[in-house]
Amino acid sequence: MAVKRRGLKPDRRGRIRRSGAKLRLAVAISACGVVIGTVLFFCAVVNEARSYAENRAWNHVSTLSAAFEEQARANLEMVASAIQFLKPQFAAHGTSLSLVDWQTYLPALASSSSTVQIAFVGPDGKLLASSLTPNAPPIDLSDREHIRVQLEGRPGLYIGKPVIGRISRQWTIQITDRVEGPDGKLAGIIVFSLSPESLTTLQRSINLGKSGSLMLVGTDGVIRASFANWQKTDVSLVGMTYPNLQALTGGLLAGQRRAHDPLNGSETFFRWRKVGDYPLLVLSGIAEPEVYAAVNRAAAKLGALCASVLALLLSLSWVLAREIARRVEREVALYDGSRRLALANDSLRRRHRQLGRTSTALAAERGRLQHINVELKTAKEQAEEANRLKTAFLMNMSHEFRTPMHAILNYAAFGLKAARRSDEARLEKCLTNIQTAGDRLLGMLNALLDLSKLESAWSDLDIERGNLMDVARKAGVELGSLVEEKALRLRFEAQTSDLEAVFDARRMMQVFVNLFSNAIKFSPTGGTITVTMSDDAMPDGRDAIHCHIEDCGIGIPEGELDRVFDKFTQSSKTDTGAGGSGLGLTICREIVRLHGGRIWAAPSSNGASIHFIIPRAEPDQVKPTCS
Repeated sequence: MAVKRRGLKPDRRGRIRRSGAKLRLAVAISACGVVIGTVLFFCAVVNEARSYAENRAWNHVSTLSAAFEEQARANLEMVASAIQFLKPQFAAHGTSLSLVDWQTYLPALASSSSTVQIAFVGPDGKLLASSLTPNAPPIDLSDREHIRVQLEGRPGLYIGKPVIGRISRQWTIQITDRVEGPDGKLAGIIVFSLSPESLTTLQRSINLGKSGSLMLVGTDGVIRASFANWQKTDVSLVGMTYPNLQALTGGLLAGQRRAHDPLNGSETFFRWRKVGDYPLLVLSGIAEPEVYAAVNRAAAKLGALCASVLALLLSLSWVLAREIARRVEREVALYDGSRRLALANDSLRRRHRQLGRTSTALAAERGRLQHINVELKTAKEQAEEANRLKTAFLMNMSHEFRTPMHAILNYAAFGLKAARRSDEARLEKCLTNIQTAGDRLLGMLNALLDLSKLESAWSDLDIERGNLMDVARKAGVELGSLVEEKALRLRFEAQTSDLEAVFDARRMMQVFVNLFSNAIKFSPTGGTITVTMSDDAMPDGRDAIHCHIEDCGIGIPEGELDRVFDKFTQSSKTDTGAGGSGLGLTICREIVRLHGGRIWAAPSSNGASIHFIIPRAEPDQVKPTCS
């Protein structure tokens, strides 16, 4: 056997080392998996953040373009309305209309800071009047595009390219319209000069960012207004042609695109839309570096955190692999030591098994003796209790039997004396008393016999359906002489229309007789005994009938409500001079239990209050039980 164990050593050592190698491989694979998972997680988070940033950028430029378009359109519509208002004024007053006082006619337009100048130009292209000076010099403006278009007869409102005004000396957007005389010929031209930087106030209330921009570009590609933080001034791009506008918009009047912005040199998120019915486009944009700036900063921080976590994880993996190798060698050494102890342990195990078997046998014997002692103690206690009960029973019964037997013997002796004297009246009285005492003794013997049968389950019930109130009334009739003797009133009350149940009529008659006898015995003369029947239910839900018998006697103390149903027990209020064997309520309890019901005494301020319920079950459903 020792040779076989020594032969197992190399294999056992190999298994330990192979197990350690597998653990180190598992650690390496887990570390690689965590690294890959971390990288994938980092990429997913960054991609999600970039997607979110792009959506915010599109929403931002869309909101800016919509707001800019709405404000620019409102200003242009206000100018168009003002021109329509001034046309008939100019036609009626001619050059006598003072444009310096135009605020009187156009108070709404006067509150706008976008209007630089309002001018009237004659049909020859020369300036007739200006809102900047009462006596405007007759400057020839026929070379201006916005004047030349109207002189050439083009109808409708015209929005010209930005130019530097010859009177205002600043960049303006010229809006012109023809005024025709009654003969239909050109009577003059109304010119509104708008400031590009004040065309909209939107850029003053929002942060366009470092690379955000708002532009008002004509469909001809010329920039009318431009707002951006990267511009030197708000008018640095005014008048320039936006490069490749057609390529950017694709000819669409509204849309969005991500494209290269030739003005700031960055990839930009563009959104454009047409300004009402005017030949103008609102172009808003935000450069890609600014869109991704926050994402890139967060990605850098997250990347640094992930790199730190991965470095820590790899360090822990390396430490864990070294610890596994160290423990493998330690386990091999422990195994070698354990093999040396194995032989010594074998003999100890054999001795331990022998001692175990011996101790098990001793423990079993000790347990058997303890069990026997418990059984002996229980048997002794039961015997002592039985002896006590027997003694109490014999004392009680000897007292109960001695009283009528003593009466029988005394009255028999008196009768013998009366017979010698031929005193028939005394002899008849003695015989009557002997009969009464004998009947009492016979009743006690019958009660003991009934109780013995009920407790030993030797009594069978003759079950049939009947009216329980009728049985109670018959019991009252049977005890009618006792009721009349004490001038009592026996009252029956039915609180239900269904008074039928299945029961043994003879046994239930015995219950009512015992309960009525107690009530009659302890009720004062002229009192009332009430019998009430009502619907009820058993604890298992079966329908039951409830009977309540209440007298107006001395009652039962609350602490004795359960004890009065024990054998040879009477209430402390009634056990002196009341007579009786103390078995009546015990017999009632056993009969009610055989019917599957329950009987109890309840506290009452008027007298004794006894309740019992029995089920209304069909005969084949009755399962008599005894306890």
